[in-house]
Amino acid sequence: MLTTLLDHLRDIEGLTGTKASCREGGCGACAVQVVRAGGGPGTGSINACLCPLASLEGASVTTVEGVGSSKTGLHPIQERLAAANGSQCGFCTPGMVMAAYSLVQSLDGPPTHADIEHALDGNLCRCTGYRAILSAFGTLADGNEPVDRVDQLAPSDGDTAGPQHFVAPAGSSWYAPTLLSELTAVVAGLPSLDGVRFVGGNTSRGVYHDIDDASVVYIYLRRIADLSAVGGSDAGLELGGGTTIAQLISALDAASTRSPTSFPAAVEHLRNIASTHVRNAAGWAGNLVMVRDRGFASDAATVLAGLGAELELYNAATGATSKSSVLDFVSAPPPAGELVLVTKLIIPFASKSESFHSYRTAIRPVNSHALANAAFYAKTSADGTVEAARLVFGAVGPAPAAPAAAVDALVGHRFDQGTLAAVMAAVEATIEVEPEHAYVTVDQPDGKVAYRKALLGSFVYKWFVAKATGVEQPPLHRIRPAPSGTPDYETDGAHLACTKLSAPLQATGEAVYTGDLPAGKRDLYGAFVISTRGAVMLEAVDVEAGLKLPGVVDVIVAADIPGVNDIGTVPGEDLVLYGEQVPFVGAPVAFVVAETQAAADAAARRIPVSYGSAYEPTCLTVEAAMEAGRFLPGTDGEISRGDAASALESAPRKLSGRLYAGSQIHFYMEKQTAAALVDEGDRIKLVASTQGIDYLRTRVAGVLGVSPEQIEATCRRCGGAFGGKATRPIGVTSAVAVAATKLGRNVRCTLPITTDQAMVGGRSRYVADYTVGFDDDGTIVGLTIDGVGDSGCAYDFITFMTHEYVEALDDVYFIPHAKFTVKAVNTHTAATTPVRGPAHPQATFAIESVLDIVAAETGLSPDVVRMRNMYTAQNAIAMNGMFMRGMNVDEMVAKVKADAGYDALVAEVEAYNAQSKWRKRGISVQGTKYGVAQMAASGASALVNVSGTATVTVYHAGAEIGQGINTKVAQVVAKTLGCPLAVIKVCDSSTDALPNMIVTGGSVASEACCEAARQACLDIIERTAHIKAELWRKAEDGAEPGFADIIPVAKAQHVLLSASANFVPRGRRDRGPRGRPWNTDGVQYFAFGAALSLVEVDILTGEVTILRSDVAYDCGNSLNPLIDIGQAEGAFVMGLGSYFTEDRLVTPSGGNAADGTWEYKVPSVMDAPAQFNVSILKGSDFAYNDAGGVKAVGEPPISLAMTALSAARYAVEASRVERGLPRGFDLAMPFTVDRVRTAAAVTNNDLQL
Repeated sequence: MLTTLLDHLRDIEGLTGTKASCREGGCGACAVQVVRAGGGPGTGSINACLCPLASLEGASVTTVEGVGSSKTGLHPIQERLAAANGSQCGFCTPGMVMAAYSLVQSLDGPPTHADIEHALDGNLCRCTGYRAILSAFGTLADGNEPVDRVDQLAPSDGDTAGPQHFVAPAGSSWYAPTLLSELTAVVAGLPSLDGVRFVGGNTSRGVYHDIDDASVVYIYLRRIADLSAVGGSDAGLELGGGTTIAQLISALDAASTRSPTSFPAAVEHLRNIASTHVRNAAGWAGNLVMVRDRGFASDAATVLAGLGAELELYNAATGATSKSSVLDFVSAPPPAGELVLVTKLIIPFASKSESFHSYRTAIRPVNSHALANAAFYAKTSADGTVEAARLVFGAVGPAPAAPAAAVDALVGHRFDQGTLAAVMAAVEATIEVEPEHAYVTVDQPDGKVAYRKALLGSFVYKWFVAKATGVEQPPLHRIRPAPSGTPDYETDGAHLACTKLSAPLQATGEAVYTGDLPAGKRDLYGAFVISTRGAVMLEAVDVEAGLKLPGVVDVIVAADIPGVNDIGTVPGEDLVLYGEQVPFVGAPVAFVVAETQAAADAAARRIPVSYGSAYEPTCLTVEAAMEAGRFLPGTDGEISRGDAASALESAPRKLSGRLYAGSQIHFYMEKQTAAALVDEGDRIKLVASTQGIDYLRTRVAGVLGVSPEQIEATCRRCGGAFGGKATRPIGVTSAVAVAATKLGRNVRCTLPITTDQAMVGGRSRYVADYTVGFDDDGTIVGLTIDGVGDSGCAYDFITFMTHEYVEALDDVYFIPHAKFTVKAVNTHTAATTPVRGPAHPQATFAIESVLDIVAAETGLSPDVVRMRNMYTAQNAIAMNGMFMRGMNVDEMVAKVKADAGYDALVAEVEAYNAQSKWRKRGISVQGTKYGVAQMAASGASALVNVSGTATVTVYHAGAEIGQGINTKVAQVVAKTLGCPLAVIKVCDSSTDALPNMIVTGGSVASEACCEAARQACLDIIERTAHIKAELWRKAEDGAEPGFADIIPVAKAQHVLLSASANFVPRGRRDRGPRGRPWNTDGVQYFAFGAALSLVEVDILTGEVTILRSDVAYDCGNSLNPLIDIGQAEGAFVMGLGSYFTEDRLVTPSGGNAADGTWEYKVPSVMDAPAQFNVSILKGSDFAYNDAGGVKAVGEPPISLAMTALSAARYAVEASRVERGLPRGFDLAMPFTVDRVRTAAAVTNNDLQL
């Protein structure tokens, strides 16, 4: 396996600012800038995780550390990102900085806002929602203070002209010839062509993880000068076979004036391939080879074939040359014994009578492979008759299809309705769309075939609209407005809107995460062997075979665990390693320990595992589990109001149906990471990325069979968590602890993304059966909802989550007669676990969908139906019987409407929809309530130590997971003690310093730890009060003594300057009209918010563009409005992922096909609302809360993203009604592009010019 630049930077150079996250080139956390001599192939920002170190001979590399640091000074890009609160957990931040830095370095002038968005198309952020990042980098654009380009380290001017050859430690060889003749000589000297791989950018490894397994000879092509040439002739553009996709785009763009009817469209399409980082490294020729060898769903092949491009080929085995069309090349592999290299691409210029159009649709607008694509060429005569044509359709099978029948139907005819019908009929009859393997799931066994085939007709129709003479149509392609957004809040001296204290270190890459800890020479690394089958008996893990693999030190199995092999909330079902029954695909069955992480990961993929027979029938879906009666005891819940049965019996109108809510993976940027460090006296120090270090320590102690005091657990910060680092880190940490104990050496482990997403189940799927009774004005008179959630193979926290679900079902609506029930079922999938806002997105989807259905059935506006059923201050008793103190949803709904100009927007939507047939807009306004279980943080403690030098160190019981808890605690300490923030250090969480720590979750840790810290500070103030009084009495000027005056005297007088305190909510006993007491075991208060979303839907493809979202949220007495707004923005955009793009793709065998960035699509920078305004309610006073009157903010806003889904639904309804269809339709979540298009129910007969 090739050593990557990322591994070299982190493991050898110690430059850990470049982060290891997906290792697939899909997230951008590892972005660096590379400059090659003459700006050759691979210059620009790239993903270090894919770049072979050996390919960088003579190049210069700039990492985030080289841009700026706390010691040398931050670069303006770093300063602006930190100041704008554009960094929360911070794990993505170095990559963001490098993307912006590389962009600025590549331009002679300031970038445009569009440039900035495109530069970030390969950088994912799970925390911020992107608004703050775009605002920070937006200051680089025109009209703002410029950021100067800086001198960079120049590429080497040393002698790198000769061919290279070396043999890697694993036995593989690397060749880097400089001439084609040298290449032929290298090939001639090889004993066999088996295992030979040409290498350019190595980006294919991000898609095909097994691509290196059979590679033993690598031949690097980009030192061959002939392959790097870019030029042309009178006939067309020419590019060498070693050039990148970015160079192809640049060349096409530069030559657009020579071919204005073809090249601009190709440029627009190709800019949507992968990401900027990938395009800068990936070769277009390698892209074509992946189509030929792997059936890759390529956009480049489709576009180049549509342009009529020709390839020149070179047989490296014989030296023979030949030519080929793109389609011929990708459609068949070369004969055995031949090693064919693409040496040149020739793209003809188009005349004025020729034109080119292309189309694609994907789950996500950028950095997402096409579900289908198409490229069309036509040459027309003066009267519009088609003289020649090419129609190419891609991502439909192993290679692009070019149906001759469709060409025959078009040539000799004009672009009119009759020709359209004939061409579409030919396409439908001749192209057989094959299932996309990742989309062949238990939910959609057809692999989205029907949708992808429908796309082909949509593409043809769009082309005809563009070509037909005299057809008046608005643009049928996606147009995203320039990004904008305004945070709105107020501050005073007590509630400071300061940025996170660690933001500058995060922006420079100096912030240290668990995986960044310096490694000792004897440190070992671990990786899990995971099962490929579920619901089967494990026969054996071939330990002996594993020990023979390169670098392997040990293979640990269940029998090696010295204590109790159990980490679950219910005994015996959630294990560190499974040794008998294997319940799901992805279950850990062994733990490989090796000299490097790369060796451990490689060995884990190769160790043989044998299985026996199934121990019970496999059950993979909620419905299958319901039919099999696999209900889990203790997970059922019921709440009710009035008499729902009688109300439904007498309701004027009634509907019943079933709603489906999918799963969502946490997708924390820092994958599960842990280290076990051997200490003296048989002690173990655990360093883990976790939300609950004390809970983790206790469970690991049980696995080791030792007392918890023999273990110290620590955590400085997590690179994201979202609930996935509450219980799920225990298995990883237990494994490294067992290995360290057994071997007497430090053991570390960072899960690969594929293992992480196979082992961690994510959000529960839900099925909800509803019956709703209502009258003609949209008032709901009765409602029942029966929900069933999926726990996966273990309980974990499903009991908590089902009760969250049922208590969230009323949302902000007063239903006089309602009954809600919930149960959970067990399936043979990974255990589900809390995800940000546990169960609330699914519950919100259920109730809001019911209201949308009622609106459709009555013909009313959804907004009218919502307002008629909304809680008010007069009936603010939730379904669980609790009084909703401070209920102000109606006030915030009015606020977002007023701020956005709702009435005008509605008029604009109606006007737009009246004149646009195939792009429709929708608008929705909704509120949210969120029951906050403050008791979850009961006992949260803090320890405040004041030094005689008037500096302060603080320990608290929470975990810094990106939510800014350390900054808020420091703010409270500074305010209470009267000292500057600069003298306060919030220390790493440690069980040795502060035992009995809480599990950070429920968005309540910040308020609880802040209150505990405040109480501790008050103790210190009380102890030093007499000193302050004495100093004040003696002050000649009468000035009040400050903190720095009091503390040295207190130290001299031996006053105890350390104090600790616990925060315990008092458990209010306020009773509502039904006489139910405040629930001290559950919810202590409610948080409220409202949002408005305006979206545009491409009815022909199902693509949704969120034009704007306005959010208002009540934070109570916000401790830090800037941080709280960032939390609200991040939650909202994570909600967009849940509602539109994210889902576990469970295969028929039980695996998760969405186990990496290739298929699992969290929102990108282009998915966030183009205009994104978030405001914190001003003048809010929630003194009722014991913790300073603040309100939780990290989770509640996630459900407000439902506004975008309802708006998209409204847009689809507008199209359906226009075409004479019933307004209402069945809907499932997430509302992916295929589900949107299916809901629209477009037929070919609808496609009229």
